[in-house]
Amino acid sequence: MTPWKIYGILTSVMVVWGFNLAAVKYLLEFVDPVTLTAFRILLAGVTVLIILASLGMMRWPKRSDWKYILLGALLNVVTHHYFLSQGLAITSGTNAGLILGTGPMLTAVLVSLIMRMVPSRLQWLGVFIGFTGVATTVMVGSDSASGLSLGDILVFISILAQVFSYIVIANAARSLDPRLLTGYMLVTGPLSYLSSRLSKSREKLRHLRKFRRRSGWLSSFRE
Repeated sequence: MTPWKIYGILTSVMVVWGFNLAAVKYLLEFVDPVTLTAFRILLAGVTVLIILASLGMMRWPKRSDWKYILLGALLNVVTHHYFLSQGLAITSGTNAGLILGTGPMLTAVLVSLIMRMVPSRLQWLGVFIGFTGVATTVMVGSDSASGLSLGDILVFISILAQVFSYIVIANAARSLDPRLLTGYMLVTGPLSYLSSRLSKSREKLRHLRKFRRRSGWLSSFRE
């Protein structure tokens, strides 16, 4: 595969990612962030596994692969998408898109620190210019440097978690196909969301039942 074809595929992915960001921002006006994240990621994971099964690429992961799947799901699915949905609920889609655009620059920095693959001086210059441009745009858009919102910080945490997950995926790719790894991550990650929502729903029902019992006791006492 030629470099230009690879760049074209990556550019197409980023375009789709941009549409996804706008769609999530719109849907958050009607759906709870955690619920939306759980169901859309789970649907994506099931779709990926169905496609891989149709291509004959499905296999059960080895025991050694599960540590990468669970860690990748924790970073790329749970942490990234949770903070992204929470941040999008209280910041603008423009700021979120700009902050998410720092992903490649953060990847270059972390890879150089963790994996000791030092970028060239020209690449470091690109990282500096990129961070400066994003910081300037976000702060000017907030009218002042102190106007950096909590939503912007949450979105930055989300992309930072995703960058760490890239390093995990790069290590896991030695023994497990990245596409298969992605499918298992997208399926296992939302389970934590759904379990947390179920536990909260049970707690609310428990409080509601206590309230009804107390209300019934008070009404009988008044009679």
